[in-house]
Amino acid sequence: MILIGLAVLNILALNIATSRYASNRGKVQPDEPTRLEKNNAGEVDYDYNEIYNSFGTHGSYADRRISDFDSFGNYTSTAVLNGGCRLTVSIVDPRPPTSGINHPIWFALESVAAYVPYACVVFHTSSCKSMLQTQNMPAGPTDGQKVNAVAQSIYGRSLPLFRRMMERGLVRVNVLNSEKYGEKCDNFGSGNSIFLNIRFWLDEFIDGVDSDMILTTQQDAVLCRHLDIDLWKHYAYVGAPWSPWVWGCSQEQNCDCMRNLWRTNAPKCNGVENHLAEENILQICTPGHGGFQGNGGLSIRNRSWMIEALRRCPTQFSGLGTQEDVFFSTVLNAINATMPSAFEAALFSVCSTFAEQTFDIYYKLNSDEIADTVKRLWGNDTGMSVYNRIHQSNSSNRYTIPLGIHQLWNYGHAEHCQGVAPEGCTYALKEQPNIHEECKFLKYIYNFAEMQGGRLQ
Repeated sequence: MILIGLAVLNILALNIATSRYASNRGKVQPDEPTRLEKNNAGEVDYDYNEIYNSFGTHGSYADRRISDFDSFGNYTSTAVLNGGCRLTVSIVDPRPPTSGINHPIWFALESVAAYVPYACVVFHTSSCKSMLQTQNMPAGPTDGQKVNAVAQSIYGRSLPLFRRMMERGLVRVNVLNSEKYGEKCDNFGSGNSIFLNIRFWLDEFIDGVDSDMILTTQQDAVLCRHLDIDLWKHYAYVGAPWSPWVWGCSQEQNCDCMRNLWRTNAPKCNGVENHLAEENILQICTPGHGGFQGNGGLSIRNRSWMIEALRRCPTQFSGLGTQEDVFFSTVLNAINATMPSAFEAALFSVCSTFAEQTFDIYYKLNSDEIADTVKRLWGNDTGMSVYNRIHQSNSSNRYTIPLGIHQLWNYGHAEHCQGVAPEGCTYALKEQPNIHEECKFLKYIYNFAEMQGGRLQ
């Protein structure tokens, strides 16, 4: 009786949360194009304004093609089981199973389905809240029952393209043992401390099925265009470049901040020769070497290099701080992993520094070098045509819009951007004319964040 009562209370709480998301967000105005071209799966386009404004009543929500969720502990796609994943997208978060209709997570996932439809997706998540919302659930549920409950919750609120991914057997649910990582069941955020535990990279992916290349994303990150992972897989780690203020550095000293962090803490790391503590780190931010980049909210990671970094510098001894992206960027640059320059990273994602802004902070590229880099990372056939479209002669756009965006609105305070963008980091969100045209799902995430004071709740 107590369990049933809790279930009823939590269902009511979820309904209230759902209506709160709906009521806190005004109707999206139909003055911007939102219809997608057919994606690689051959799906028809959808009017996401209509879906968003329906608050869960749009016909696409009734298009449910599966009713059995017992198999979501693994992928069921024959192609994946026989040949493995070309790319694995990882979401580490306890919140998706209990997030209401129109929550940003569903639009973030829809961008994954639209722009990497070939990928596998794994939810590293929690079941504690979703179990309470499931009626008639026995006490002491099995692992299979936990996966079933989480998968049902995600499927019921997802948008149409991501549902198709679930139906094609490209999505699995991995209910984490939060105690293993020293975290609470319903409060381990977006994985910062979990990423710093070597067991995550060793235990939570399926060898021979999940790819070595991992795309990590979360509820405040969005893909804007097609990502061909084969063009990026030579890098150990790619995330948006940071502005110097993120590390408390001046524009002139930002790379020295990373060098000094490594020099101070390298002696505490295992398997690092003394000369490596100096030689490799001196090359950071110089042409042909890694830059001041690595924002982790939307990032490409080579799982083997994640493991190598943690083996060389176990985090309980490293002293490199608690931010996992700072840790990996510093260590991987120092141990001579292949890392992108700040400009290269800015073609992948932005959180505070656009590609053109890296020239003022680091070093400039000439027009031929820019073209070669764009073609190499965006594709020979389409890269320059997209780049030229963004910067067409009659456009007032100042910045290149990358393949993805992570929480750009959180870096909007002018004092944080002095010397980088005098008008503030959110210039592109409000003043760059085609950012929503180039990044179709952004407004469904950014509008919500803006109404929540810049941070997702």
